[in-house]
Amino acid sequence: MGNMIKVGMADLKVCKAPDALTTLGLGSCVGVALYDPVTKVSGLLHCMLPDSTQIRNNSNLAKFADTGIDELIRQMIALGASRARLVAKIAGGAQMFAMASANDSLRVGERNAEAAKLKLRQYNIRLLAEDCGKNYGRTVELLAGFVMKIFMILEKFTLMKFLWILVSVMIAFYVAGIVLRVILNKAFKDPETEDADDAENEEGLEDTQETEENADNSKSSVV
Repeated sequence: MGNMIKVGMADLKVCKAPDALTTLGLGSCVGVALYDPVTKVSGLLHCMLPDSTQIRNNSNLAKFADTGIDELIRQMIALGASRARLVAKIAGGAQMFAMASANDSLRVGERNAEAAKLKLRQYNIRLLAEDCGKNYGRTVELLAGFVMKIFMILEKFTLMKFLWILVSVMIAFYVAGIVLRVILNKAFKDPETEDADDAENEEGLEDTQETEENADNSKSSVV
């Protein structure tokens, strides 16, 4: 029984059977799995963006589909794999939020999947299977024998739903804050302040009565 090696976001790892690889939280990111069936060397890349040439800070090779696949192949060859024997499977590239806009910059998941497949074609690496797109995240396990297990980790979740939930939570916190403030004011009100308020109210009542009496006397004098 081998070890399960975790691959983080914008990360890649290689191993030999019986060790296995896994990566969590593939949303718009793409997981690229490569395998040499003779030497049983496996590799898994978790890339976030399609093209390293479009980003100034691109020192992390695993962050991008193009440089990530280059580096994954390099490390697998160093572990004994042959580039000519490599086969691939990919997963991820989801559109996590439903959007009406056709803006290309918002289609990160689709562009990631396209970039990964383009890079594999450039290396003449055969793509055996893919599970890409849709609107849910995925967790991937790459087991011995190039068995890829894919688990759905997020149900359909639209941007409108997210905004409604966010607004509802904000309103709930606002109302709770008002209620809590009223309760605290009542609970911690200074008794001396209450006595002073009562005294002021009594004085005000007396002044009102006095004013009314004076008014009555004035009327009597006029008559």
